[in-house]
Amino acid sequence: MVKMDIRKRIGVRIRQLRKERDLSQERLAEKASLNTKYLGAIERGERNLSLESLYKIANALGISLAFLFQFEARPTAKRFDEAEDAFGKITELLSGKDKKSLKTALNLLSVHFGEKV
Repeated sequence: MVKMDIRKRIGVRIRQLRKERDLSQERLAEKASLNTKYLGAIERGERNLSLESLYKIANALGISLAFLFQFEARPTAKRFDEAEDAFGKITELLSGKDKKSLKTALNLLSVHFGEKV
């Protein structure tokens, strides 16, 4: 297995999160107060980032630094089945709950996964 350079991994992760949020490079760069060409080089893994730039990007994406560094391993069929099973159990637990309970569950999940809701 070929290991990916950390700069490349961060760049791929930033691009993935940016696209998930339907942001262009220009819009993310603007929100993070960074140069568009610099952000493009970051996404291609060509530049080292300062902690300040990482923080600005995470903040512009609405995520924590910890979440930015949560790289996903390739899913296997077994992992997919386990995830699907867990999702089903979560759905069953939440089914029929009142609005206040659902908001509490959402807040707990957002804190656990380091994402803003």
